[in-house]
Amino acid sequence: MRSKLFEEILQTEKYPDHKTMKRLDQKGYKLVVLGNDADRELPDVHGIPPGYLEYGRCGVGKDGSLFMIGGSQGSKEGHPHSLKWGGYWGTKEVKGNGIVFVRGRAGVTEAEIRKVEIPIIDWISKNISRV
Repeated sequence: MRSKLFEEILQTEKYPDHKTMKRLDQKGYKLVVLGNDADRELPDVHGIPPGYLEYGRCGVGKDGSLFMIGGSQGSKEGHPHSLKWGGYWGTKEVKGNGIVFVRGRAGVTEAEIRKVEIPIIDWISKNISRV
């Protein structure tokens, strides 16, 4: 069963042909958790946290560019100083369904994350493995 947020993102005009969400769905991911809801779940570590399939860092540069690193080996380096804000992303499996988590570092609002949720989720969908 897909989450309400997953369905909302799938239906939005921001995804004109739904390639990103279809790509997640085909890889077994049924839930996307952004911002405050991910804060309790997604840790700040180097490497890969226990229980996660993939993990990394994300953010937006002062020039507006997207910053994304990580994968099945996790993220060994921190956020560069050139970022306007930084955050974390991770994937895990719960009861056979994949979940994608994205959150900002302390002080980053959910609204800031939502401004770039499409390119973040698109990058993740292209760079993660199947559940």
